[in-house]
Amino acid sequence: RHFAFPIAFFFVAVPWVTPIEVPIIQGLMRAVAAVAAETVTLFGIPAQLEGNLIRVTNGLVGVNEACSGVRSLQTALMIGLLFGELKRLAISRRAALVAGATAIALMANFSRAIFLVWIAATKNIAQVSRWHELAGYAIVGLVFVGSMGLAYLLGKSELRNTKYEVADQLPQSARNSPATGGNPQSAMAGYYVVFALCWIVAVELGAHFWYRAHESNLVTTAGWSVQWPTAAPNFRELKINEEVRRQLRFDQGHAASWTLPAAKSPGGTIASKPSAVTCLLYLFLWHPGRNSAQLANLHRPDVCLPATGWIQLADNGVRNYPVTGSFTLPFRHFEFQHVTLENSAPQIAHAFYCLSEDRMPAAAAADSKLSQTASAHSAWTRDERIRQVLEGRRHLGQQVMEVVFVSSEPMSAAAAEASLADLVRNLVLLRPAY
Repeated sequence: RHFAFPIAFFFVAVPWVTPIEVPIIQGLMRAVAAVAAETVTLFGIPAQLEGNLIRVTNGLVGVNEACSGVRSLQTALMIGLLFGELKRLAISRRAALVAGATAIALMANFSRAIFLVWIAATKNIAQVSRWHELAGYAIVGLVFVGSMGLAYLLGKSELRNTKYEVADQLPQSARNSPATGGNPQSAMAGYYVVFALCWIVAVELGAHFWYRAHESNLVTTAGWSVQWPTAAPNFRELKINEEVRRQLRFDQGHAASWTLPAAKSPGGTIASKPSAVTCLLYLFLWHPGRNSAQLANLHRPDVCLPATGWIQLADNGVRNYPVTGSFTLPFRHFEFQHVTLENSAPQIAHAFYCLSEDRMPAAAAADSKLSQTASAHSAWTRDERIRQVLEGRRHLGQQVMEVVFVSSEPMSAAAAEASLADLVRNLVLLRPAY
């Protein structure tokens, strides 16, 4: 019991499980963006909320995971628990200290978001990145100082040290009596430490040999790449945001947009008033040996588009699109809608997502209970992660291709799928990727 807190305290740094962390992050991002937009509007600065984005006169300010406040929340929990133990506070006072530290962290993070939106609106967007890190460090300092002050106030009237009080009440002879066998607690603590060390070594070696055994017979799947349509109307390469690069940590990443020809109706004729359809294509590659299994699942249409104000309307499932011969690529089809201004026609987006592996265990290719590539549901569920471990899959190398058709006029799912079929047939090349 004496060493329980310092040992368990290490687990404060362990990332939260996905079913708990993701709703908290998404909720905090939307709450921070809403509070910041409403506050600056009250001060006379026009701001429009679009999902996790705030549109001001100088551009868009995004509230991403780093700005959501979840890191400040974790810092507040850590500092509150630490000062509560150092001051030997009662359980109720420790709970009050953690709650107070959390409130300070949330208020400080809201203030940072409001400050950055004000900087973007009154100066320029480039100034936001300049002040972003400084404001983040200021939050950590504020949480630390505020929590320390709360701990001082809560501990001022409670001077208690249970362990030493109990020890002082025992006679000196009882404490040093050889009949008690010296200090049995110390001996038991030593056994626990040895057992913990042996357990850690066994887990590490077991995991190493488990994956090595499954990776001894890997087969390489068909490689493919994209031939970018540089001659297409309005073709231009898109710069990938540095924050996206840091999060995904891909080896190769490319993005481009262009305008599609007028969409054909199901009868094969061109509509009388064809609307411009913008095509966005994203291609990311992780070489074998990198921890790409979860990274590749971070950039998905059902995650990224709702974060920028798009509303998901449908998930049309998976369909295989032929490339050449018998080789096909499976894409999952999503539909989204986005309203930019009140009383304006909404934009429609059809997003297609494909995830393929470069290598695969030979036995797993035939007997795997995991759905291959994009046929798996886009959520990185607990069952999928467990099956990945049971089948010994890691660092196999993956490639993601995302295609988004954006139109200001209604676009049917059949027309979008027909456009994707043409695009895959014309742009995807069956050869080693890059």
